[in-house]
Amino acid sequence: MAWSAVSSAVNTIGNLLAQEAVYLWGVEEQVDRLQTELKWMQSSLIEADAKQSKDRRIRLWVAEIRELAYDAEDVIEDFALRIGSRRNGSLSSCIKRSACILKDGRKLHETRSKIDNIFTRITDLVRRLQAYGIKELREEEGPSALAERRESRRPYPHIIEDNIVGLDTDIEKLVSVIVNEKSIVLSEEEDGNEGSISEDLAERYLMELVERCMLQVRERGIANLKIKSVQMHDLMRNLCLSKAKQENFLCFVDESNASSISTVRRMHRVSAPDLLWIRRITSPNLRSLLFFCEISEESINQMKGFRKPVLRQMLNYLEDHKDEAENGYLYGSIVVFLLFFVVIPEFQRFYKYMFNNFKFLRVFSYEGKGFSGTMGWKLSSDIGNLIHLRFLSLRGSFLCLPSSLGNLRCLQTLDLRADNGVFVPNVIWRMEKLRHLYLPEDYGVLTKLKLGTLRNLQTLVNFNTENCYLKDLMNMTNLRELEIRGPFRIKDFNAEDLHKNPPIIRSKYLHSLSIFNDAGRIDPRHLNHLLSSCDNISRLSLDVEISELPECHHLSPDLAYIHLERCKLKEDPMPKL
Repeated sequence: MAWSAVSSAVNTIGNLLAQEAVYLWGVEEQVDRLQTELKWMQSSLIEADAKQSKDRRIRLWVAEIRELAYDAEDVIEDFALRIGSRRNGSLSSCIKRSACILKDGRKLHETRSKIDNIFTRITDLVRRLQAYGIKELREEEGPSALAERRESRRPYPHIIEDNIVGLDTDIEKLVSVIVNEKSIVLSEEEDGNEGSISEDLAERYLMELVERCMLQVRERGIANLKIKSVQMHDLMRNLCLSKAKQENFLCFVDESNASSISTVRRMHRVSAPDLLWIRRITSPNLRSLLFFCEISEESINQMKGFRKPVLRQMLNYLEDHKDEAENGYLYGSIVVFLLFFVVIPEFQRFYKYMFNNFKFLRVFSYEGKGFSGTMGWKLSSDIGNLIHLRFLSLRGSFLCLPSSLGNLRCLQTLDLRADNGVFVPNVIWRMEKLRHLYLPEDYGVLTKLKLGTLRNLQTLVNFNTENCYLKDLMNMTNLRELEIRGPFRIKDFNAEDLHKNPPIIRSKYLHSLSIFNDAGRIDPRHLNHLLSSCDNISRLSLDVEISELPECHHLSPDLAYIHLERCKLKEDPMPKL
């Protein structure tokens, strides 16, 4: 785990140096030197990770390296995003820079000091290796240790079979590959497949875990048999939780440790079943925050506001009369009062606290459900402070999202599938690194959403031509999955000469297309034209009135799965199918 932390820091810093050097103005030399140091650490950690279970001193040393890598990544990326991004040379950037020149100077000095502090910590780490008698990591490396590691990497018992005839050469080649040390696994560089992306690499990692029986497959995709969900055996889960606790990888916050959690200064990933426990967290270095809960009367009881006598009496009255007077005037009035003057303000304070104290978050996910609409308000604009976010999931009952979402330039996954209708501001186009976008099923806009800048987008869910521009799909050349929900209309469609209509999809990687429209229909000509530019789809779902099936020559030869529902076909589809 320490190796992955250092690897992440090296990659982040390397990308900033290679692609956005202007963002590191004033600290380039220090950053370049720091990346070199981290690379040396990374090479040492391969051996250290294997030995830390046997030597407590190495375990402490590895833990310090992990924390150092996290801090290095945070410091440099924070400078690039908050200060360096204003140095892109445009007129507006020059105006902003001149207005903030003193603030930028302080930030530059502060960043240099933090980097120097990291170098001091690196020097201390080297000194401890010598002062406390920790042996060189490779000193004890020998044939037996190498054989032991090779044996541990085998997913199945090695059985020698002497009676196989005619396959000796092939078997030797296979064995040499299996035991070779180098064999939101092949490395990305070794793969070289056209269109290969980090998601493909992650899927291969997942497949290896399945093949080694470390994970169990629960569900696979119908068309391509790709893994959709997995589960862990109890023993494996307990082992992972134990290892996560040992290396401070993940903390689960609940009643059992909520009282002591405030004393922990270094926490990186937190999972909590209740919003209110998160207020106990004081670690500013938090990187991942997940909470899965349903807002219930029990959680409302825990709110600080209800400790006041009058509010407590109101709650007691509701508890005593919820069966016989649920529809009564007094009962309803108390519910409304508590909702708008106690519950909603309390949750607003909670989100304000979180967005202002956990500014280094990379992952933030809320997967719960509101209680009688308690989550139905405008999300705090302070969410724009979380500029390091890569993954954001807001699946509660928010009525309005703030325009400050546009500040989240590093975002790669945005999931807005709320429980009810929500207002979405036209700022998503600013998130140019976005790879997966899940819009709400029911959402409103002041102006149509511009999505044409999202050239890295791979997944687009709940797109419709009423709230989005159809032409923007042409720019999404990496799109792999498209779900259209609601109206789909092509303006200025040339029905007489179809070839004069520009292609809608230009991504050669699109493999899944779904169209849902409960209350409407799609023009068969529009559907045919859409499908004619989807050359490689393997999965097609149509839950919309189409009256007739698309023409066969408009369907992809790779099509493996078709789902038809409420299509109101006028003719028997079986001959075409």
